[in-house]
Amino acid sequence: MTSVTIITVGAACRHPKVWSFPRTGLSNFNILKTKRILEIARIRPALNQAELHPYLPQSDLLHFFTQQGIHITAHQPLGGRPVAAVNPNADRPGALSDPDIAQIASAYGKVPAQVLLSWAVQRGTSVVPKTVHVDRMVENRDLFRLSDEHMTRIERIAEVKGAVRYLNPRNHIGFD
Repeated sequence: MTSVTIITVGAACRHPKVWSFPRTGLSNFNILKTKRILEIARIRPALNQAELHPYLPQSDLLHFFTQQGIHITAHQPLGGRPVAAVNPNADRPGALSDPDIAQIASAYGKVPAQVLLSWAVQRGTSVVPKTVHVDRMVENRDLFRLSDEHMTRIERIAEVKGAVRYLNPRNHIGFD
């Protein structure tokens, strides 16, 4: 973690009245960086926004934050297509076109996006799916309960097919 991040977050968490906010949030913080923040924070972060989807389930991260009472919001919950300039897996199809996801969607009479969002929400995360299409916004709200068997099958996709990160935070200024 950069010294600027520690100074900024540290000051904000130690002097909440000066900074005038009741809660703090993190974005793309891993377990180690969060432990560092928790050591100095007077205000515990309320949430961490992180990339989570079947190709990057980050189960250890989710478990850690759940134990700490810090909520996880999943960004990129539908996966995506990695950009060639920043990701060596750019030619790899995303979770929306995964045959296992399609098969599960068909079993429920749903579309793959609904399976991906239902899986994420059923794991205890909130989701931030991106769309500009009203019909997809409506579909994205029509979530349902997946069977334990399907939850496990989706959870294992990254183990079987390999993990893929669609947004690499290391390319952002000040992120180590």
